[in-house]
Amino acid sequence: MAGSTATAAAGAHNLFGAYSGLSLLNNDEVVFLQIAATGADMRVAGDPDVPATNNVGIRITIAASNYDLPPMRVGDASQLTFAREAGTNATANYTVWFRRP
Repeated sequence: MAGSTATAAAGAHNLFGAYSGLSLLNNDEVVFLQIAATGADMRVAGDPDVPATNNVGIRITIAASNYDLPPMRVGDASQLTFAREAGTNATANYTVWFRRP
């Protein structure tokens, strides 16, 4: 599954949008995420109590191609947030890998 979400303001945004693109998967399934930034650098954070800001989270730059995040449960991945790092809106392009037997 793949998709993208764009920032529209300086605050944190859910990586998978308002409807959480992972809703078709079981909460305990394991997923592998690849993330790329376009438009501007951004930050990604996994703690729902401390969402991403312009200086909190893993820095994802437009200079690199893809970032591979460690394997995680769907329940954890669905809580990822991202925020632009500067004044230009960033877009998070993501690919979600999961196994279907």
